[in-house]
Amino acid sequence: MKNAIQKKLVQGADAPLYIIDVSHFIFRAYYSVGHLSTRDGQPVGAVFGVANMLVSLFNEMQPQHVVIAMDSRTPTFRKTLYPAYKANRPPVPEDLKAQISLVTELVDAFDLAVLQCDGFEADDIIATATKAAVARDMGVVIVSADKDLMQLVDDRVVMLDTLKKKVWDSDAIAEKWGVPPALLGDLLALAGDSSDNIPGVPRIGPKTAAPLLAQHGSLTALLAAAPTLKTKAAERLVDFADDARLSRQLVALKDDVPIAVDIDALRYDGPRAERLLPLLEQLEFHQLKTRLFGDIPGAPNTDTAAPAPPDVTYRALHTLEEVRAVIAKAHEQKCVAIDLETTSVDPMRAEIVGVALSYQALEGVYIPIAQPQQDPQGPNLPLGDVLEALRPLLTDAQVAVVIQNLKYEDIIFQRHGIHIANIHMDPMLASYLLRAGERTHGLDVLAQTLLHRKTRTYDEVTEKQRGHQLLFQEVSLEAATEYAAEDAEITLALSQHMEGALREADMLSLLHDVEIPLARVLTRMEMTGVSVDVPLLQEMSARFAVELEEITARAHDAAGREFNLASPKQLQEILFTELKLPPSKKTQTGWSTDVAVLQELSFLHELPGLLLQHRELSKLKNTYLDALPALVHPETGRIHTSYNQAVTATGRLSSSSPNLQNIPIRSERGREIRRAFVAQGDMRLLSADYSQIELRILAHLSNDPALMAAYTQGVDIHERTARAIYGIPDDAPVSRDQRAAAKTVNFGVIYGKTGFSLAKELGISRAQGQHFIDTYFSLYHGVADYMERTVAQARVDRAAFSLLGRRRELRDIASPNFNIRQAAERMARNMPIQATAADLLKLAMIRVDRALRENGLSARMILTVHDELVFEVPATQIDATREIAVAQMEGAMSLSVPLQVETGEGANWADAH
Repeated sequence: MKNAIQKKLVQGADAPLYIIDVSHFIFRAYYSVGHLSTRDGQPVGAVFGVANMLVSLFNEMQPQHVVIAMDSRTPTFRKTLYPAYKANRPPVPEDLKAQISLVTELVDAFDLAVLQCDGFEADDIIATATKAAVARDMGVVIVSADKDLMQLVDDRVVMLDTLKKKVWDSDAIAEKWGVPPALLGDLLALAGDSSDNIPGVPRIGPKTAAPLLAQHGSLTALLAAAPTLKTKAAERLVDFADDARLSRQLVALKDDVPIAVDIDALRYDGPRAERLLPLLEQLEFHQLKTRLFGDIPGAPNTDTAAPAPPDVTYRALHTLEEVRAVIAKAHEQKCVAIDLETTSVDPMRAEIVGVALSYQALEGVYIPIAQPQQDPQGPNLPLGDVLEALRPLLTDAQVAVVIQNLKYEDIIFQRHGIHIANIHMDPMLASYLLRAGERTHGLDVLAQTLLHRKTRTYDEVTEKQRGHQLLFQEVSLEAATEYAAEDAEITLALSQHMEGALREADMLSLLHDVEIPLARVLTRMEMTGVSVDVPLLQEMSARFAVELEEITARAHDAAGREFNLASPKQLQEILFTELKLPPSKKTQTGWSTDVAVLQELSFLHELPGLLLQHRELSKLKNTYLDALPALVHPETGRIHTSYNQAVTATGRLSSSSPNLQNIPIRSERGREIRRAFVAQGDMRLLSADYSQIELRILAHLSNDPALMAAYTQGVDIHERTARAIYGIPDDAPVSRDQRAAAKTVNFGVIYGKTGFSLAKELGISRAQGQHFIDTYFSLYHGVADYMERTVAQARVDRAAFSLLGRRRELRDIASPNFNIRQAAERMARNMPIQATAADLLKLAMIRVDRALRENGLSARMILTVHDELVFEVPATQIDATREIAVAQMEGAMSLSVPLQVETGEGANWADAH
């Protein structure tokens, strides 16, 4: 970015002045960084965002002159001019207010000059400082993303958005807004700004304003010419001319704020290390502190990111006597963290390379099984002997075992005949409960985030380079010991840290009663796997290939020429240029050709419908028909899908290799693929599926009388809704299409559908879509009240909760951005329902699995998709298994309406469902 700035700025006698709009960054960081707090609960997300921006700016740009611009502490002249100015803005959140003084302290510790003046916004301060710098023959870099400040850009001034790493010069601004920076104030005055409550001229947005200003040269000239114009906007320009002039005054930046801008005093020589470093330590910004030590002049040359504390001990065990001695000590402690090093990420194929243990803080040992031989005796110990030594420890219910990603290692141990009696903690699952919205819960990230420890990564130990990486069994014993023993030691440390955090968050029972027991159930499911009919899949693949060729030929005929159906660029050219179909939304690569667009266009031309058919067939063929045979395990002859327990924000399970969730449920193509999932020998498949589980949970949560009565009395809820939205009398029939539309409405409410989105999905008018929504809430008024209460509570908690206390943070629910805030409100309404449904299914899986084993049945749970459980059952045990499954699933959670489970059986999944 530094080179880009140098190219875009006319260079002055001195290096440019960097003016940082810190007020902008405080709010931007607050809404983008997410929830971040110190161990004692002090919110620091906004402070971290500002600090991170400053460190990145100083490291990359190395500015010589810097100043911070801050907003007035008192009402500004704009408020006097127009009392409604910024009246729409919500109050500053309390947890953000608490951080503003910390930002001021941070700026002071960085030893940065600050410009602030009562009665003026930071934008006016920046305009005044910019004017002073240019008068000194200096260039200016305004560090902000505020569109109002783009008015200041010229050949001596650029804007830098550090988050997007974007440099805004005059050309970039003209390309974005359609006018040069000199006219941007006029354009903003016409367009108005709802966030600042600047009125503008109704129905004149930036795209309308730009050509008008380009034609007339200024807002003043445009308003003067308005009475004679022949455009649709002319009347509005005349009627709202005073609003436009007022808006122009509001968006104008004052460059004569009464402050002294001493450019020489703004020279920057680095932070005040004696104040900054203790502050970063207090705020627990350990990574930033490390970056500063190496990169900012004047800071102490100290390295606090050491891989491990100096008193940590990692060692390899070379004899079985040493192994037994360590195991005896672990047995005394009644707690051990264990970590397996293996040859594969697939637990059904992985072979054990080594075992690491830790039973007390800052100590870890590694037992090599298959490391490189380094002396005549060799460092390795026999796997069988090591496992037998471990067996008494791991099978003792009094010993609390701690494992990161327990399901993986549980499968491997069970493959070797060891059933761990008491898995007490999995940091990955604990992190998932505490921070459900995070993308990863890996050990390295948790160590860095929670323990401030930089661990050795797998890629480092295996010397990963372009095109080359060692297998773990090729890593030296010394490196393997340091890596594996550290993993076990870190796992133990995280366990102790997270147990307290879960207890404080009142989620410890979720871990011990739901997530860990479920992981044990998933272990058994994954190990059992499911059988597939490979010849049937191959036959279907060949048939789909023929159909794809036929669809391709028809698509070529419809387009009038041959083209690549998978090429977005060619589709754009044919659909929108050659066939002149109306485009609806644009992407970075041109007009969109996604599914929603093609569905709309399919009413206008044959080709989009053919493209949709081709995409569906291609996806099914590539994802399932061709991929499933390759996933069959060579020894078991079955597919062992992997269930992901720590991925979705709502607590729902997902699956991979293969992803079973994406097999179409209602389409005939999906049923064909399900037919390939079969029972072996004299077994049968039994499907048990919750009926309308989300709607029943909604009835319970909302306590809506009509919804509860419908489920208590066994009324068809979709038919009831259909009668209401279509005005069908009780003695008249409801058609299949009407019931289907009502079903869409019933479930659409849960997902926050609006009248517009409902109309689009059902192919009806917006007015009718809104009528459906309004009628629904009139019929089920308790649902409307519940939705309102839920969003209001989420604003207070900044989170939403399931019935069992599963939490999802919703920081964006206070966002000033309407679209972002609305999305968070949808999550607030939907999350308690979805997360409770997830918890219910998990409890049901645990209960059914336990009951089947306690009753000595041979039935095995083999699949779960959405709200359905699938079992492989001996034909003679179908009735007993069905009875247990229904009883345990319907009794898994006590709701104010009855739960209902529907079952089916067959030789394959399609017939059973």
